[in-house]
Order: sequence, then structure tokens, then C-alpha cells
Amino acid sequence: MSLFGFVLVMVSLVLGLGVTHLLQGISLVVRHRRTMKVDWVPLTWAATLFLLVASNWWALWDFRDLHWSFPAFFFVMVEPAVLYLAMTLLLPVDAAEQNPESFEAVRLPFMSLLILFQIMTSWDGWLLGTEAFWNPLRWVQAVLIAIFGLSAASPRRGVQKVTAIAALLLVVFGTFVLRFLPGAF
Repeated sequence: MSLFGFVLVMVSLVLGLGVTHLLQGISLVVRHRRTMKVDWVPLTWAATLFLLVASNWWALWDFRDLHWSFPAFFFVMVEPAVLYLAMTLLLPVDAAEQNPESFEAVRLPFMSLLILFQIMTSWDGWLLGTEAFWNPLRWVQAVLIAIFGLSAASPRRGVQKVTAIAALLLVVFGTFVLRFLPGAF
């Protein structure tokens, strides 16, 4: 096994645990949809997180030729750990924890984690020496940080609806149009 494969195993485990938590939360919502009030805003954020996990894992391929050191591994390992924490805050996996105000109760720490994650993933390639300081995806990443910040700053329901949809659309655009087209970077 290569050193890259060794590093990728641990990162993949953490990302997989996060996806498992997301799917458990969605399963809970589906299972109890008649007895609990379903809020589509956290479900929209769950879809965004799912795409962020997939694109983060796929983007790790950019590090395949990196000269790995423990600090580089630790930095790359913190990214999925932050994303995992955000996923565990977003959707409860116990019906007793679910209530209409549950998203509002975790909105600020959830968005703070997304801001941290986005800052880290925006500049990890540059910090580790695998990509240029600026590329076509940077403006999308900067706008995502602004959207997460706006959602963190405003408790208004209308702002939460708009930011959830805007983030999902921007992640879809950034992932499928800018990042993973052949020869994108």
C-alpha cells in the first residue's frame, strides 16, 4: 500500500462515518414523517453536506503525489473531522431529539464548522503545494463562506431558506461544472 493509500484510509473512515450519520438522520425523518414535523431546511443542508463529502473525498486525489508528513496528514485529517462534527449536529438520529426548533438550536455551531471546513478545503491544496493560490473554484468557495456566514448571523427563517438553497445550488455548480470537468485545473 502506498503512503497516499494509507492516509486515505483514515480520511475515508471519518467521511464514511459522517455519511452514515446523515443517512441515519434521513432514515429517521422518513420513518417518522407522519408523527414528526419535517423541516426541509436541514434536509437541504444534508444534501449539501453529502455533496461536500463526495467532492472532498474525490478531491483528495489531488494529493496523490504529495510528499506526506505527519503535519500534512493531520491537516488533511482535520477537514473530515470538522465536516463529521457538522453532520452530527445537523440531523439527530434519535426521534426523541427531533423537534421543529432543533436546527435553530445548532445553527450557529453548525455554520461555524462549515465556515472552518470551507476555509480549510479552499486553501489546503495551496498550503500543501499541489495547486495555485487562485483557481476558478475560489470565487465559489468564497461565496460559500459568505453564505455560511450569513446563515450563522441571521436567525430569520427566510434567510435560512435562501442560504440553504443557495449553498446547495452553488455546491452543485462548483462540483459538477467547475471542479470536476476534465482539465479543470
